[in-house]
Amino acid sequence: MIVNDPNALLSLNGLVDFSRKVPEFNFMANIDTLNLYNTQLFSENIAFSGKVNAEFSGNTIDDFLGNANISNASLTRNGFPLSFDSLSINSTTTDSTKHLRVASNEFSIDVDGVFKIRDLPNSVTAFLSRYYPAYIKAPQATVSQQSFNFDIKTGNFDEFATIIDSSLKGFNNSRITGGINTAANHLFLDVNVPYFKFRQFDFSNIDIDAAGNYDSLTLYGSVSNIGVTDSLKIQLATFNIKAHNDVSEVSLFTGTGNSKALDQARLNAIVNTYSNGVGIRFNPSSFMLNGKTWTIEDKGELEFRKNAPAHGLLVLRKVRRKYELKPCLPTWEAGTMLLLL
Repeated sequence: MIVNDPNALLSLNGLVDFSRKVPEFNFMANIDTLNLYNTQLFSENIAFSGKVNAEFSGNTIDDFLGNANISNASLTRNGFPLSFDSLSINSTTTDSTKHLRVASNEFSIDVDGVFKIRDLPNSVTAFLSRYYPAYIKAPQATVSQQSFNFDIKTGNFDEFATIIDSSLKGFNNSRITGGINTAANHLFLDVNVPYFKFRQFDFSNIDIDAAGNYDSLTLYGSVSNIGVTDSLKIQLATFNIKAHNDVSEVSLFTGTGNSKALDQARLNAIVNTYSNGVGIRFNPSSFMLNGKTWTIEDKGELEFRKNAPAHGLLVLRKVRRKYELKPCLPTWEAGTMLLLL
């Protein structure tokens, strides 16, 4: 097969056998030009060239067995070259266990277990819909049993992140591992990302550990530095979230920042999720703002709903430090602020 088109210049030689129940493919292709933007496969101006060597069988992506390799590749975005020169896809089975590996010079994805790729979104949604049913609806179709682990590693991934979302940057040298077992009613996730940026917010040294079942999800995490603006940077944030049926128990601690705004915060709250907003009920909490410490009294509430005025009652007490000559120890006096929405 030879294609000579302004958006696709390529040649392919090999075998395609549809005489069997499971089709077989064995071919080599030389792609001089493939403009993915004009073929409407991508919204970005992406162009590709390279050599393809494939030997596999399968009717769908779920029964794909074999390998496909891309070499001597060139990938450009808006005319600028990306760090991409090869890609390999390999799928094998041992007994009933499937091994899928996708690897490039800047990232790799390994999936092992019993799974169907087309059912993976439903498997994840089935768990998430138990935690936040107001936001995430349960799959309408029956979710097939899945039991798999995955391991994602990245190298210089920053250029590829912008293809996913133009406001996204970073994810270099990251690792994300996890797994789902629908029969055992269990999922886990481990995330380690040195740096990423979304819009004007940037995050450094992100560590997240999550474990859940069909009843609840528990998530622990930390971020060493959060940049909100050029003048507001929080140097440490740790958080703990337990979610069940639209109710989340949230604990958040932030360390000292390098600005004169938010210096430190210890927040504890129960967050109720609704289809059109959230309600927040505070447990005893405190924060330091412009060098002054404030406490949030127990059972203060705020509610934010779409197309409705925000309302609630929150009592803030300012704690002042007063020094006396005798004895040389600090004493405390408090002021009160009532926030009514």
